Amino acid sequence: MLVTSIMPSGRWGEVFGDDVVAWAMIDRLVHHVEVLSLMGDSNRVKNRQDHLSNAEQE
Repeated sequence: MLVTSIMPSGRWGEVFGDDVVAWAMIDRLVHHVEVLSLMGDSNRVKNRQDHLSNAEQE
């Protein structure tokens, strides 16, 4: 299973409306797994910004 999120796990309670429920889900998701944290700019955001810059130049 692959779970991705742009929101840090510490803020998942905002999405699910309850910090306790969010942490229970996180606890079950990360039990015996590899957690990969990718840092850096989003390619989608970068491509969108490039597209907007090119459109302004035309």
